[in-house]
Amino acid sequence: MKISRRDNLDRFYVLQARGFGLFVHHMHHDENVDVFHSHPWDGVSLIFGGYLEERFEKRPRMRWLFNVIRAKHFHRVTLPMGPVWSIFVHGRRKNEWAVKHRDGRILDTEPWHGIGGRTAYAPNGIP
Repeated sequence: MKISRRDNLDRFYVLQARGFGLFVHHMHHDENVDVFHSHPWDGVSLIFGGYLEERFEKRPRMRWLFNVIRAKHFHRVTLPMGPVWSIFVHGRRKNEWAVKHRDGRILDTEPWHGIGGRTAYAPNGIP
């Protein structure tokens, strides 16, 4: 099984076929307070526990069991109750990954190049 380890989560690649994918995520640290990311595809997350999701320019909301994540939305996750596991299923690719600062600047596109690829921003600061 392929595994991608990041500063804030570990991603286990369970299935990838014909543009669709199934991951298991172990989210173990909060994301940077000033950095949001988008996804290249729409997806659905089944959450085992709960996390606080903040979408860009929106109020944070607690997500408990289920979350729909659209490719066009920028969001960040914090873990007020500690580490969380989730199963994430996504559809076909619609756009690039992107990382955005809270002030609206795009910091990077395609920051994660494959498994174990680079991370575009430091966990405790902005480059």
